[in-house]
Amino acid sequence: MKRFMEILTLVVVLGEIAMIGIMLWIWRFGASTVDSNVVNLIYGLALGFHSGFMLVLGYWFGSSKGSADKNALLSNGAAPKP
Repeated sequence: MKRFMEILTLVVVLGEIAMIGIMLWIWRFGASTVDSNVVNLIYGLALGFHSGFMLVLGYWFGSSKGSADKNALLSNGAAPKP
């Protein structure tokens, strides 16, 4: 399961970087030639990826990761470090 979470994290982070790159490319080179519906669709996708990106950051750097580590320690019978 840990490997899956790492792969999912990588996909979401790379997706966020790609979406930012696409948005910058459209803003710089194609904003006047691209249909506004396509631009709005890309911005909507970017917001979706950004939400996932924030969830990934919240898991790895927030209390969920520490809680998962604590549960793993308790299930193995190891005493947590003070």
